[in-house]
Amino acid sequence: VSLSATVEDASPFGFDEFIKTEIIGLPAISSYLGGDLVAGILTTGIHEKRETSLLIDIGTNAEIILSYNGSLIATSCAAGPALEGMNIQCGMTAGPGAIEEVEIGHEIRLNIIPGYRQPLGLCGSGIIDLIAELIRVGLIDSKGRMLSSDGHVSQEIQSRVRKYKGTHAFYLTEDILFTQKDVRQVQLAKGAILSGFRALKEYSGMSPEDVRSVYIAGEFGRNLKLDHIKRLGFLDDMPNAEYNFLGNSSIAGAKMIGSNPSLLQKAEKIAGKVAAFPLSSFEGYQRLFVQSLEFPGNPEMGGENAKNQN
Repeated sequence: VSLSATVEDASPFGFDEFIKTEIIGLPAISSYLGGDLVAGILTTGIHEKRETSLLIDIGTNAEIILSYNGSLIATSCAAGPALEGMNIQCGMTAGPGAIEEVEIGHEIRLNIIPGYRQPLGLCGSGIIDLIAELIRVGLIDSKGRMLSSDGHVSQEIQSRVRKYKGTHAFYLTEDILFTQKDVRQVQLAKGAILSGFRALKEYSGMSPEDVRSVYIAGEFGRNLKLDHIKRLGFLDDMPNAEYNFLGNSSIAGAKMIGSNPSLLQKAEKIAGKVAAFPLSSFEGYQRLFVQSLEFPGNPEMGGENAKNQN
């Protein structure tokens, strides 16, 4: 890990055919906050904003940076690979044949990334869509339990909830199912992100009402729906915030520097300005994590499945 920007000749890295080509390495903030986050900060410009802003780069490690009262504070939380389709029974990365959108009405509607006639599995955005829809219709409660019966759904949808290895699973097709274990994997991921946000909130003294801009980065975040993020409780409610879905902000930042190398000096200044906040040093983090595992629930359903967001 280099805390300084580096510029190296590309030849030793297998780019012999590109004469006088250089590889630029962005500075890291710390051993666990890399140059990709610096690129994201550069892309969003939150280091120059006066209003309170939040950048969340979602991957196997979710990096969260808060711009508040002229300071930049960043942390990293272990979201795991579930949001990228890994460790999920029928999960896959976003690509041809992946289910990227799910809508539950009288019947189920699946939107598949073109390239295959039949769906092959669920990618990250499809997983979030599915859980959000199952919460909405009352087939997953606030604890994350998949329910076997509910009067709010059609018989066709209810027939898709079946016994699987001692618990329940929801069958999108005869070959593609979403299990209770899959729900738990997503809860762990969303619990990590929400608890990281709450730890930053407590540490900085920031109130969710202060936030004016939220940037959600990462390929996973490109096709997310804001109401589904809120329904699953990835973040506390920020009523005054404008949400922006960026896609891969690291690549965007790298392109900016590639086309304007003078920005590398700005990247170094950004990296030096960010305060790293390790969650392991925050007393009470485990409490926050456990509290962050539950889904807010769906107020329309009433009862146990209706749980207000903290």
